[in-house]
Amino acid sequence: MAYGLTKTLIAPKFRIVAGIALAVLVFFCGIHWDMDPLGLLCVVILFLTIIPMITVRRCAACGRDSIPIGRGRNSCPKCKAPYTVPPVSIFSVHGRIRLAFELPFALELLFFSFRFISLPILLLHIVFGAFLPAQRRSRWLNCTAIAFLVTIFLPVDFEIGHFHGHHWGTPRSGPRLVRLVMGMPMISRCIERYGEFISGGCVTTGNEPVWLFVLK
Repeated sequence: MAYGLTKTLIAPKFRIVAGIALAVLVFFCGIHWDMDPLGLLCVVILFLTIIPMITVRRCAACGRDSIPIGRGRNSCPKCKAPYTVPPVSIFSVHGRIRLAFELPFALELLFFSFRFISLPILLLHIVFGAFLPAQRRSRWLNCTAIAFLVTIFLPVDFEIGHFHGHHWGTPRSGPRLVRLVMGMPMISRCIERYGEFISGGCVTTGNEPVWLFVLK
């Protein structure tokens, strides 16, 4: 009985239904309690639920990874050798195919949680995936992927050209950290509390930076 229950819990269909149900629950919890960061968490849950459904076939003869589209795709499109290796998850592939699935997810994270500090890391991730030798590519892609996820959730970012909003108060000179205030702030109270601040407006995703590094 325990074996049957365990087999059911790890079945692909059960994981898909459970992942979608969890994402829907998180989404409605975010709406009910007005918790904007749960929207980003919902996107991550859906991504981790749907992407493992995609399988990749690896050719034992030439080592090429490909995603079979359509029925009857039982041979490698490059060398035409029949597949002898069982299908693997998309998370098991390397190189350019991995980039093709990581980039949409990274761009979606940037849309909901933009950070200037994450852009150079994303560009480095693309360069590593496109040009590094195969034997070193996965290790460096893992490093840049972890660094990208860390910077996306950092409470600090750069302010470039009033991108985040209007600057209020008396600006100090030199490089410094300035508080970012979202919503409709009381200008006089925020100036009294912070000295200077940046008003980010009313549209919020819940994962905006708290402090912005201003160069001048």
